[in-house]
Amino acid sequence: MIRSIITLFLILFISLNTVAQTRLARAKDDLKKSSSSSSISSSNSDDDDDIDYSFLIELAEPLVRVVGFISYGILVESEWELESNMHFARFTPYPYAFDNYGDYIYEEPKAIDGITPARVTINNNFVRADSKLWGNHLNGQLRFEKRFSIDAGYLQLFEQGPFGTESFSLFNFTANYYRIRTPNFMLWYGPGITYVGNEVNQFGFTLNGGAEWFLGKPIGLYANYKHAFLGSDSVGILESRLKYHLKRYHLSGGFERYRLGSVFISNVAFGVGATF
Repeated sequence: MIRSIITLFLILFISLNTVAQTRLARAKDDLKKSSSSSSISSSNSDDDDDIDYSFLIELAEPLVRVVGFISYGILVESEWELESNMHFARFTPYPYAFDNYGDYIYEEPKAIDGITPARVTINNNFVRADSKLWGNHLNGQLRFEKRFSIDAGYLQLFEQGPFGTESFSLFNFTANYYRIRTPNFMLWYGPGITYVGNEVNQFGFTLNGGAEWFLGKPIGLYANYKHAFLGSDSVGILESRLKYHLKRYHLSGGFERYRLGSVFISNVAFGVGATF
């Protein structure tokens, strides 16, 4: 009888603990498990040592050149764009510095301060999923040479649980290439790294991509997605927001959605930013 009561008590305790676990705790458990379960296997074979691959390599070389040429044109710049307005687009000091032009302008600015070689933008958003989960998302960006940027982000989340406050911290760093550069629209992509702190303590390779559409002064529409591969699992961060530009400053409001292992969290986001 006593053994049955103890067993029933243990089952009840485990069930209550599982139900009471917060979303952030479940996310960290997923990512910790993916780190410990990931493995790399390799095999070697010497059976093909005597096979001559030179003929196959010779046949494949023209195909590799064609694929490389096409890939470069799609990802970087095609031969037909070398004389286009986009190739020579000038970088503005901040969005809407000239009438309805966003980050790029095709015409030669009249003032000497109409172009800039580099600039820094800082954006901070307060995010909130519900009364129990909230956080802050800080992003910094260095733009240079018209086509490139280095981005860094810090996401800190908190969730109130039955046994206290759970936290989740994430850092990411990406290097981006701006593939499309027009006065009203731009698109970028690039690789990077992500680090999840707290009890996870894991790095992961990251892919980043985004776009910004300048609808007309002073409004802009921004979207960006980062996907980090951590062990056998992953983390995804989707940002979408509407911006209201006030010269070098802007206000923003929108939506952010996170995939943390098997846990999905949707947030509203409100923030401010500045460009220098």
